[in-house]
Amino acid sequence: MAFRVRFSPQAAGQLDSLDAVTRSLILGWLGRNLENCYNPRAFGYQLEKYNYSCWKYTLGDYRLISAIEKDDIVILAVKNRHNEGTV
Repeated sequence: MAFRVRFSPQAAGQLDSLDAVTRSLILGWLGRNLENCYNPRAFGYQLEKYNYSCWKYTLGDYRLISAIEKDDIVILAVKNRHNEGTV
C-alpha cells in the first residue's frame, strides 16, 4: 500500500509562511521520501509519549510532526527547531 502526503490546514499555513528555499527543500524531501512510499516509519521517529500514531521527521533545523493513517500521512505541524520553546 503506497502512502500519500496531505497537510492539515495549520501545517499548510506554517509551510506557506516559510521562505521559498526552505519550502522547496521540505516539499522535495516529502516527494522523494514519503510520497508513494510503502514504509513511512523508516524515515522518522515515533512519538510514544503523546500518541502512537504520531511521527516526527527531521529535516535540518525543521521538524515535521505527522499522523500516519490508513493510507495517508497527514502533516500536522512544521516547526523550526530553534523556535520550539517560544509561543
